[in-house]
Amino acid sequence: MRWLPLLLLSLTATASAQTCEAPLNVRDWSRADAHALAASDWDAASLDRLARYLSRAGRTEAEKTRAAFRWVAAHIAYDVDAPVSHARPNQSADSTLARREGVCEGYSRLLVSLLERMGVESRFVGGWGLSPGEAAISPDGLHAWVAARVDGLWVLMDPTWAAGIVQRDRFSFRFNGQWFASP
Repeated sequence: MRWLPLLLLSLTATASAQTCEAPLNVRDWSRADAHALAASDWDAASLDRLARYLSRAGRTEAEKTRAAFRWVAAHIAYDVDAPVSHARPNQSADSTLARREGVCEGYSRLLVSLLERMGVESRFVGGWGLSPGEAAISPDGLHAWVAARVDGLWVLMDPTWAAGIVQRDRFSFRFNGQWFASP
């Protein structure tokens, strides 16, 4: 019986030492981001080609996921006319990539498509988008984002809100990394 507390202490220390690295939202992503931002137009000519390129951002699912997230946020402009238009453009992954423009649905479908091609399990998530003051972001309040299983853990990410801001009916790219794997 004397060895039981020692065994429990040893198991606890081992389990603590084997916990995962820093949470995804606090790691240094400079290498994965640089890789994503260095993609050429040729690399981004198709979903398959872009996914292959972004897969080379690192060895881990986390690095590959971050590269795809960063590329989408840096290269897809928010279509400020679409939310109020009665003829919203196609928001498929292919269409969003080709036009380099979309709304939350297009951003999210593109990111999911890239992640799936890279072997990262992911899901399109639809729901309500509210600003900090609880006002709806879009006229109908609907929003979309992405859930991905990264290194065994499900995380949420919002490439639309990470991409930039809309002011006076104009979109400006202004990356905000807090929307990657946000808690």
